[in-house]
Amino acid sequence: MVRGMNAMRVFRSDLALARTSVPVSVVRRSRDRIAPHEWCQHLADAAAGPATVTSVAGAAHMVPLTHPQAVVVAIRSTQAAVRAANDGTA
Repeated sequence: MVRGMNAMRVFRSDLALARTSVPVSVVRRSRDRIAPHEWCQHLADAAAGPATVTSVAGAAHMVPLTHPQAVVVAIRSTQAAVRAANDGTA
């Protein structure tokens, strides 16, 4: 766990996202001190493909564990936006 955490501290998520064109959903808790909104927005802005940031009220930092349905909703919302943009209905 410690090795994994240390690796994540130096991993440049923004650079990795800049190299992918797949849709990205960044999901965070609404008052997350580990993943502040500004940093999450930076990640979304760095993504080469379409990206959204969703803040989940009442969630803990590990949103997929505490609010998995909110993650599903965020992903489906991003997916719908991408489909609409591709269909020209956005």
